[in-house]
Amino acid sequence: LGIARVHIETAGGQETEGVLEFVSTREAESIRAIIRSIQNERTEPNTQQIPEPKSEQAEPATVPRATVFRPNAEETEAENLLFSMSLKDVLICGMFGFSFVFVAVIFTALQYIGIAPENLVKTLANEQMDFLQTLDTTALWLFGTAVLLLAILLSWITGILLTMNRYYNFRLTLDGGKLHTQSGLLATAKTTMPLKKLQMLIIASNPLSRRFGFRALELQTAGFGTKQKRPEVAVPLAKEERVIQLAQKIRSFVYPESFHLVSTLTIRRAMIRYSITFLILVGAGSVWSVKAAWLLLLLPLLYYLAVLRYRYRGYVLQPDVAIIQHGFWRRRIAVIPIAKIQTIVVSETFFQRRLHLATLHI
Repeated sequence: LGIARVHIETAGGQETEGVLEFVSTREAESIRAIIRSIQNERTEPNTQQIPEPKSEQAEPATVPRATVFRPNAEETEAENLLFSMSLKDVLICGMFGFSFVFVAVIFTALQYIGIAPENLVKTLANEQMDFLQTLDTTALWLFGTAVLLLAILLSWITGILLTMNRYYNFRLTLDGGKLHTQSGLLATAKTTMPLKKLQMLIIASNPLSRRFGFRALELQTAGFGTKQKRPEVAVPLAKEERVIQLAQKIRSFVYPESFHLVSTLTIRRAMIRYSITFLILVGAGSVWSVKAAWLLLLLPLLYYLAVLRYRYRGYVLQPDVAIIQHGFWRRRIAVIPIAKIQTIVVSETFFQRRLHLATLHI
């Protein structure tokens, strides 16, 4: 339809201050270019009035402001391009993500055609119970495995499609102290992030992406994305070396080879928390079936998870930045400029005080 929505945000609020919906795409680009031009001119030195030598016949004259040559948008973007993704890169990015949006789509479609999801579930459950009772143990396990694999396959395909729609033709450029992103297939989104408002860089990964050496780069800026409470994606997926280089180009820091680990007492604390939750779930399952008690054999696995949680929590302090690592399934390495830290809070729960532990919030 050739229309667009323009969002204008500052660091002074928890949500977008200005929304223009809807304007033509040409007018939206014009508004964006005007704002960028004004902001760039503020960073340029103003041309002062230069008086000519005094004379009786001539009045002091002024020289008009010099016209600054600005290349067109395509030339500027090509010169300042930091990162881009081809169709192959977007497909690879989608292969590392999963989404269960297809479940919501199925239920929405059922509501649209007038079938109540709860009635459908009851009908299928009654029919499937009769079917499942005819299966032996081996066939039952095979049936459950097939259902699980089908759900994983659908979530994988859905993740690829959503990634394609969101990051198609992704481009990251740097211009006038601001990062600009552009991407989208069905709907194109263009975002501007001022570097002077940068609060944190995040290098994110999951076990699958780490296995193949891929990382993602996210940025958190003051007053940007605070309503959603999630950072903006600067690099959806790239090789680890490339992501680190881009992060260091945006903010100077030394990527640590190792981290100072937190107290080993966190393993015992995590083990206790995991065990309590697990025992409650097993107890509830035992009410429905005594066989659920066999799940207690998985208790040693909880200790392994507690150890993983400990190994992937650490920190490094450098002269200008604090680097904090946490998470195993969703590993995040946060690079926080020390000059941008506004508040430091130390909290201790009742159980933490008994173990002489505390939590540091930045």
